[in-house]
Formats: sequence, structure tokens, C-alpha cells
Amino acid sequence: MRKFVSFVFLLVSVLNTAQTKLPYLDIDTKISKIPVELSKSTTGIAQFINDHFKSDNEKIRAVFYWTATNISYDVANMNNPNQFQTSQEKIENTLNTKKGVCIHYAEVFNDIARKVGIQSEIIYGYTKQHGKIDQLSHAWSAAKIDNKWFVFDPTWGSGG
Repeated sequence: MRKFVSFVFLLVSVLNTAQTKLPYLDIDTKISKIPVELSKSTTGIAQFINDHFKSDNEKIRAVFYWTATNISYDVANMNNPNQFQTSQEKIENTLNTKKGVCIHYAEVFNDIARKVGIQSEIIYGYTKQHGKIDQLSHAWSAAKIDNKWFVFDPTWGSGG
């Protein structure tokens, strides 16, 4: 009987642990299924997010995940982005090419966040690389969730 109880306890423990998921897995999976035609504009992306997510926390995760996983870093243009483009031109170009540098990620993130009803701002500055302030400027975003500001960097979230 002791062995049976121990076996049942072990089985329940394993099954319980196997059910543990990453906290944002459902959101990431759902936003990954956005139809291609909606992902051609920030309005379409925002519409999908508003239709599928309710809380600001879910919405901002969807905004971040979509931006970080659907834009590739434009290495060829990292040192010379077009400084004369308007915000809207940066967004449209980024959505058309699915490429950009940090300002493009931040512009797309910021625009979608605002369209889903979340206050968001772009932050301009510099990063610290190997203990020193980098010479190349950087842009990222901040969004207000539950009356608190949080920093989001979809460029670095996109990986290498």
C-alpha cells in the first residue's frame, strides 16, 4: 500500500509540473496566428489585439511579442537610418519590409500600443556596452500599465 501511495503521489507531482506553462505562452500563441492581411498595418494589428485580449497586461504582451517576432534587424542600415522619414513613413516602411533598426521597432510598438488604448512613449538615448556608453544611439519604448511605467525594448527582444 505504501508503494502505491508513493507512486500516486509521484505521478500527481509529475503531471502537475508538466502542466506548468510559461506565463505568456497563450498570448504569444494567439498573437502568432494573426492573419497576414491584418499585419500590414498597425490598425489591423491593434484590431486583432483588441478582439482577442482584454487586459492591458495581455495587450502589451501581444504588442511586444508581435513587434519583436515580426521585424528583423536591418544590419545593413544600422549606421544610417533615414533621419528625414516621418513616424508614419517609418512604420509603413517597416511593416512592408519587415525590417528596421531600433527606432523602427519603437515606432511600430508605440503606434500599436496607443491604438489598443495604452499610453506609450518612445525613449531616445544610449545603451551601455561592456561597461561603457555606446556611441551609437538607441530607441526603445515605455508603456503605462496599471498606473505604472514599464520599459519595453522590442529591438533587443527580437534577439540576434
